[in-house]
Amino acid sequence: MDEMAAGNRSTVTIPQEHRTLNCAWKPKMFHLDGHQCIPHLDLLLDIEPLDAVEWTPDPQVPGGGDPAWYPLYRKILAAGKSVQAIGVKPEEVEPLLDSVGGKGMYIRRTRQRRRNG
Repeated sequence: MDEMAAGNRSTVTIPQEHRTLNCAWKPKMFHLDGHQCIPHLDLLLDIEPLDAVEWTPDPQVPGGGDPAWYPLYRKILAAGKSVQAIGVKPEEVEPLLDSVGGKGMYIRRTRQRRRNG
């Protein structure tokens, strides 16, 4: 069994027999929602059938296109998984792709509000 110390000093253990995904859908994506989930990322990346990780930052931290998340995206991509980045501003798309590459990246942009005039 692999173990990983979480941010709150507790230990999370997933027995090998529970590291399977019994899901008929393809691709298989995990929704990583908020910074409190990041300590569990290594365990998730060890799950072989997992195809992708969707990252949704907390509302009080920078959005998904901020350079603060580039190392997270690189880590997921290096594990052979795809990334879905949520809340990326239109002006953040190009710098994000320049930094982490386009292969395996799925980007959900925020909408620009139209001005009436």
